[in-house]
Amino acid sequence: MVVKKDTFQAYRDSTLDTPITHSMFRSCIPCLYVLFIRTLLPIRWFLSQPFQIRIYPRFLPPTSFPEYLPYVTIGQIILALPNAYFLYSGYLQTFVTTDVNQTGHTASFALVLTYLTAFKSNSIFSYFFGIPYERMIYLHNLSAVTSVFLGVVHTYVAFVFGGSTDEADNSQYSVYAGNPKLLRFCFDNKKNASGTILISFMMLLVGTSFFPSLRRLKFNFWIIIHSLSAVCVVIFSFQHKVNVIVITSVFWIIDLFMRRIIMVLNLPKKAKITKVLPDVVELRFPKGAKFDYKSGQHVCVNIPKVGLLEYHPITISSAPHESDITLHVKALGDWSRKLCDLCDEENEVTILLEGPYGNLSVDLNDHHKYRFILMISGGIGVTPCQSLAKSLLYQSERGRRLAKIHYVWAVRDTNLVSVLSPVLKTDQNQFLDTEWVSQDIIASNLTTPLMSEEEEKKESSSFNNQSTRMDEDYFELPSEEDPHLKLKVDVYKTKINSDDLEHNQEKSGSFNFHNGRPDLNLIFTQAKEEAIELNLSHIAVICCGPVEMTKEVREAARLHSRNDIACCGVAFDLHEEIFEY
Repeated sequence: MVVKKDTFQAYRDSTLDTPITHSMFRSCIPCLYVLFIRTLLPIRWFLSQPFQIRIYPRFLPPTSFPEYLPYVTIGQIILALPNAYFLYSGYLQTFVTTDVNQTGHTASFALVLTYLTAFKSNSIFSYFFGIPYERMIYLHNLSAVTSVFLGVVHTYVAFVFGGSTDEADNSQYSVYAGNPKLLRFCFDNKKNASGTILISFMMLLVGTSFFPSLRRLKFNFWIIIHSLSAVCVVIFSFQHKVNVIVITSVFWIIDLFMRRIIMVLNLPKKAKITKVLPDVVELRFPKGAKFDYKSGQHVCVNIPKVGLLEYHPITISSAPHESDITLHVKALGDWSRKLCDLCDEENEVTILLEGPYGNLSVDLNDHHKYRFILMISGGIGVTPCQSLAKSLLYQSERGRRLAKIHYVWAVRDTNLVSVLSPVLKTDQNQFLDTEWVSQDIIASNLTTPLMSEEEEKKESSSFNNQSTRMDEDYFELPSEEDPHLKLKVDVYKTKINSDDLEHNQEKSGSFNFHNGRPDLNLIFTQAKEEAIELNLSHIAVICCGPVEMTKEVREAARLHSRNDIACCGVAFDLHEEIFEY
């Protein structure tokens, strides 16, 4: 009798959302950590479900303004309520009571929330609301804008109506003093000057972060301005007697310091660097015993030879069960282009990593709820889908209940497909980036571990014979609890070239190549029909790609989900990758 090893267990390989909390709990309760995680995470997902409910009915048409209203959740509304309260209080304190001190306190509370949402290792919000760090950025930005607005309001009230019990703080250039000169008022004394400089740095923070293109193209410049301005805000808050922000900033500094310690002590220092395509770089390094991550997570990468102060979020493209970690970077900005050029000079580089961070907004560990997975990606955005697909196939080998995986990938250059494919066989030393794997290799790589080598060969041969008779170009992967897992890979070449299409069709029968953009309405309609046939009520949708693609997927998931008049009880639960750094 052959004993099955490494069987699938839900949540067994999961981690907490941030590396500090994960490392802390794993160090404190090493023997009970797996049990702790497997108990905690299902409770967390259960608690977060009410906060994931969208407030805009699915059967209503989308609005053009505000654009994101149809997708706002109850959790997002609750998290935004403090800012609404701050703005309402600022209005009352400005036009009703005209209280200078109270307007200052309200502005300082908004500033505190700005720093609280900048904690990468603060998983309190993430736990209860199911919103990982990178999805808190909108709240961080909203709080920053609110604090700037209220700071300006505070200045206005002080200039027009104010007056302090401490005569040294009063200015002869205010309206109430009878000699109104705004510029001189702003710098008349220590308290006014520190407040003015404080607001100025906040405006600089908000202004340089308002345009995403600036962050992408001049990230090094942006991160320096952002970091220095954040420190200056703390310094001048202390000068302006905003003591509450000084206390909050201490935790922010501790958070930053602790993350750097974990980075230095636990994470790899060297990585192999390879230019797998003219504009795509692969970083590869051994996983090691201390590096735990989940599929779909990202790390912040620093390569001193490229930029000493630059940390860029890069999604991990390998799966947690693999011995090597891989990161794929496409040359899109200054940093990535320099990294691409470095490949011509170096084959190994020193790296500093921070993380891993992130969490799916769909609980893929729930193998009872999610047996149908739809993955939609565009270009280099395939990396989280690649990691998730390999991980799901690995789990299927070990007994996870899966019915279908539909993998949709839109690319301009199909050479990228040969580099980042979810069903290419890999080994510990080399990623096969030039040859397509035949059906028999795929089958032998994905057969159940219960089989002997002879049985695997027989199953592989049987698989090849059966695969030609399957509907809709699916090929099937055996699973212990399900008779078959159907995997379908559709690659859409958006830059039309018929010769290239025919060439790629000849390279692999396992992939369906198409010209043009994917018809998302058709894809979701067919997925819904297949789910109904399988008696499934939920489909997990994972999306990562260009902004326009994610918008279309978001709307398709909303329109085709249940509770719509034309729907038949199937919910499309969407996770979309967001990197707003």
